[in-house]
Amino acid sequence: MSPRKRNAYMIVVGLGVAAVAVDRLFLLPPEEASGEPAPPPPVTSTPPPAAATATPVPAETTTAPSPVAARVAIADRLEAIALREKLDPARVEDAFEPPSAWLMADAGPANPVTSTAQRFRESHNLNAVMATGRDGYAIIDGRTLYIGQEMDGFTLVEVHKRTAVLVSGRERVELSLPGDP
Repeated sequence: MSPRKRNAYMIVVGLGVAAVAVDRLFLLPPEEASGEPAPPPPVTSTPPPAAATATPVPAETTTAPSPVAARVAIADRLEAIALREKLDPARVEDAFEPPSAWLMADAGPANPVTSTAQRFRESHNLNAVMATGRDGYAIIDGRTLYIGQEMDGFTLVEVHKRTAVLVSGRERVELSLPGDP
């Protein structure tokens, strides 16, 4: 190992030791720095009233709070804050729910009911047509369809100079080449 690497490692170790010393000597509360266990915080069984009276109410204490008791204490504190701020827990909004304005923006069009013909027209594009008398074909979304062939439930029935007509039951769709109205 080179002397330069060794010096770098020594500096890193020295900084780590100094950080631990500062943490133990200056950043710990006095009772933890002395090594004696800190007395447990008081655990109350009921939340304090919203309008506290002039006389303090003694809290019941236990010798060693369990994790469950600590959770209850947090719940009691939250309940006390709700009472103090006059919040109804049933009417508090969920912090993780997106605002309704965001949800309305994603809702889509105002009239979500569309026919299958309209959905077909909006999701497919006519690329080319070849009309030859009673025969012919259309290229829709890059796929060649001859008269009588089906695509997504619609059958190609007519091919004209710039349009193709498809039907499904009583619904009729006429696709036009790009640039046509």
